Amino acid sequence: MAWLNVDIPIKQCTYHSDDTCKYVFEKEETLNKGVGEIKKDGGWIHFDSLMEANRYHDQRYPDFAFFQHC
Repeated sequence: MAWLNVDIPIKQCTYHSDDTCKYVFEKEETLNKGVGEIKKDGGWIHFDSLMEANRYHDQRYPDFAFFQHC
């Protein structure tokens, strides 16, 4: 299971492929950031592969930086 953290205020997408990663483990829905959905400040979206996450980034957030954390 992999997650893409879309952070709208800083225009950044960060890919996480390790479920034991601190950031994946601590992710939680807030008023402005979703889990499984994008809200005002972004969100965490699940993907089956890095290729799918890259495609999503390129189509929806091409001006955002893309990083692979784990």
